[in-house]
Amino acid sequence: MIPTVVWGTGNVGRAAVRAVAAHPELSLVAVLVSSPAKVGKDAGELSGLGGASG
Repeated sequence: MIPTVVWGTGNVGRAAVRAVAAHPELSLVAVLVSSPAKVGKDAGELSGLGGASG
């Protein structure tokens, strides 16, 4: 697995999170955000994949 960080959750960042999630050799280890409202949120929730519970 390749540890991967995504910087931002705008249009490109959301697509990047989805791409990392879909790639079998990548492991999402962090998502950097600039909005305090997004701190601590699940990356799947922010990218439209659904939260940690589904």
